[in-house]
Formats: sequence, C-alpha cells, structure tokens
Amino acid sequence: MSERNAGAIATNIVAQLKRIDIAMIAAAIVEVPRWYVAFAAIKEPWWAAVPMGILLAWGASAGWKAYFADRRRWLLLAINVTSLVGALVVIAPVLYAMTFTPLDEINLATVMSQELLMMWAATLAITTFIPLVQIAAVKMYSAQPEPEPAKRTVKQVSSATVKAEEEPQPSTPAPVKGKVNKSELARQYNVSRQTINTWLKNGKLDALNGVTGD
Repeated sequence: MSERNAGAIATNIVAQLKRIDIAMIAAAIVEVPRWYVAFAAIKEPWWAAVPMGILLAWGASAGWKAYFADRRRWLLLAINVTSLVGALVVIAPVLYAMTFTPLDEINLATVMSQELLMMWAATLAITTFIPLVQIAAVKMYSAQPEPEPAKRTVKQVSSATVKAEEEPQPSTPAPVKGKVNKSELARQYNVSRQTINTWLKNGKLDALNGVTGD
C-alpha cells in the first residue's frame, strides 16, 4: 500500500513539474536583477525588487502567451506593450547612469531634469501595477466562451455544382405477343423510332414475337 502511495506522490510531482512555465522562470531570473538596480538607484531595499521582478515576469509571460494564442485580443496586446515600454523607461536611465557612476552613488537628478524625473517616478508607479492588469485581462479572456463555428444552412446551392436533370430513361419493354411493327411499339412506349431501333440493336426486344420494319 505504501508503494502505491509513493507512486501516486511521484506521479503528482512529475505532473506539477510539467506545469512549470520555464519561460516565466527565465524571465524572473532576468527581471529581478534589473529591478534590483532600479530600486537601488532610488535607495529602496533590495528585497523589494524580488517580488516586483517575479510579478512582472509572471504578468509578461501570461500576457504574451494569451495574446499569441489569439491575436485578436487587441486590449491584451496594448497592455503588454505598455508594460514593456514602461519597464524600458524605468530601467534605461539607471543603466545609463551606471556607466559613469557606482550603483550606490547614483543620483538620477544628475542625468534627468526635474520634469523627466517626475515622469520617471510616475512610470515606475504605473509599471508596478501593470502586471496585475495583465493577469486580470488574461483571466477575463480565458473565462469567455469560445465562439461557435458558423452553422451551415440546410441547403447551400452553388450555381457551379447544379447539374441539369437527366431525362428519365425508358425501362426495358415487356414482351408483346403477336406481330407488331416499330411504329406501334413507339406509340405504345411513348418513345421515338430511334429508341426502338436502339432497343433492337441492344437485344432488348429479343423476347418479342416478330417486329416488322413499318
């Protein structure tokens, strides 16, 4: 019994590992150091960058994956692009300042004007909440039912597929007793003399007792 429990636990662990989003983990590994740099530049504690980087990686991974699953989700695309641009605006000035100033001595006021610094702070604040909006948008789209395929009409008639009705072919005549001529046979079966000749040629009138040519 214990072996079965161990096997079930191992199977569950493998199933959970398969559900891990490798792209999200990779994004988190990249995002956390970048946001650590941004937070260090404004003298924020380093541990604040960890949840921020993980949240941004999670939102970006879920948002782009949901968009590429259905490229008609324009609202989600707009949110994803906004998150990407916001992260670029926040990180770029800090990275630029690091090229000539140590990280612990960075003062963004030396590389940006007061107006740009206010815009930078506003962008940082907005970027902090964008992942929550991304995840909410992903859940909204996943909750929507898939569109049903268009139902076909009962009769779809195409002029290219309409065929002319064929004339009904007369059935094989039943044997007639006595001598009859072709004209009488044509009137009897309501066909032409040419049809009677065709029947004679194909042997369909072999059972008749004598057919004259008149």
